[in-house]
Amino acid sequence: MTGKPVGNDLRQHKKTLPVALALAQDGDSTVELAQLLERELSEGEVERATRLLEQCGAREDTMAIGEAQLAAALTSLERVPLELGPRAELAAIAHYVTARDR
Repeated sequence: MTGKPVGNDLRQHKKTLPVALALAQDGDSTVELAQLLERELSEGEVERATRLLEQCGAREDTMAIGEAQLAAALTSLERVPLELGPRAELAAIAHYVTARDR
């Protein structure tokens, strides 16, 4: 866990990757999400926006991008002339960062 309250980025209208991916799509869910993000959100609206992100597939798309970036980073790390210990530590950090919110 990141330690942040659930929905905090939505409350603050931050354009996170899941939000950007969802808003780039077409459909009723995208339109409703965009309308919600134009105003201050109540707790119920934060929950609704979270459900809309799920419906748009934003979580799955974000996870896929994270996994692709992790794979690319680990491949690049293998080419760096490091001893096994530091390389393993860097790989462990990369795995931790991408898996911490699952």
